[in-house]
Amino acid sequence: MVRNLRFLKIHVYTSLIDYSVKSGNYNNYLTVPAAIGELEKIEMICRSDGIYRMSHSVTAREKIILEAFDIDEEHVKREVCEIQEKLKRSNEESKNDSSMSDNNA
Repeated sequence: MVRNLRFLKIHVYTSLIDYSVKSGNYNNYLTVPAAIGELEKIEMICRSDGIYRMSHSVTAREKIILEAFDIDEEHVKREVCEIQEKLKRSNEESKNDSSMSDNNA
């Protein structure tokens, strides 16, 4: 487990360093801990209508960090839509399962 985490950290570190050198962007948020902290801010929340959405737009800083991994804002939005669909199907399935068990009782 520790070996896998070390490998992941090295991969993230290398991607951030390569991006910094390539772009000439040496900001403080392009370190592994800072980048992870920034990317953790990208989150989905359940709104009052029961649909999960991103809590806010991807910030400029988050876009720069994502760019280091060849990910753009459109990719993030596509992933969010995919997660929304999976959650919607899961919620519908759980409602169907609970209504079936109510009918069988």
